[in-house]
Amino acid sequence: MLGFFDKRKVEDIYMVGDLDCQSYKLLMKIDLRQIINSHLIILGNFGIGTLDKSIEKKNLALINRKLKENNNKIYLLRGNLDNEKLFEKYIYSNIEFPKDYDVISIEGIRFMFVGGSENYDRVHYFNHSRVKPTAFREFDMPKERFDIVISHENVDFIEPYNLYNLKSFSKTDKWIYNDVKKKREKLSKIYESIKKKNIKYWFSGKYGKNVTETKNNTKFVQLKKMEIVKLDID
Repeated sequence: MLGFFDKRKVEDIYMVGDLDCQSYKLLMKIDLRQIINSHLIILGNFGIGTLDKSIEKKNLALINRKLKENNNKIYLLRGNLDNEKLFEKYIYSNIEFPKDYDVISIEGIRFMFVGGSENYDRVHYFNHSRVKPTAFREFDMPKERFDIVISHENVDFIEPYNLYNLKSFSKTDKWIYNDVKKKREKLSKIYESIKKKNIKYWFSGKYGKNVTETKNNTKFVQLKKMEIVKLDID
């Protein structure tokens, strides 16, 4: 559903790195780059659920209004700091909240979204507590074709190759290492189940690096926080 988004005037698709719960900076960057008539896919941590509910609704309404003024639309991938439950409740004309395994066609390119991971400091973080990771189930995967995968967490065969930085957090949260490891393993199993479909790109944003690695003809692209890159399908 495009709402007020005028598809006839679309120019570009942009990928946007982890917002680190600083959504106000997104509007500033859009203005500075003079981005109009475009789609922007956010790779996580817009900050849904981190503000007081009434303040958050006002913030989303303001952002939605600014997006409409410039005929832009954003797609919010759920990050490790976003509240999953609220993704099902918010409805705005120019803001999409994709659920896991949703396939959305944008200008003829089909994107499959897989959100979430664990916040390393979740023991102390607002409204985050441990939820046992869901095992990979191949029948959950969408049957329709898609060209690009969008995830917040990474598969386990690209950088970072280890999780040593979790050691300090494991002292107060004994589950964190295994939970992140299982999430990465799940994404790797997803890739194994779909790699024959000629997936062109897999974008992720959790680790705040600018890295591109090619595996089995799929380009795995990580973006830095707040980075905005125009999608260029070669």
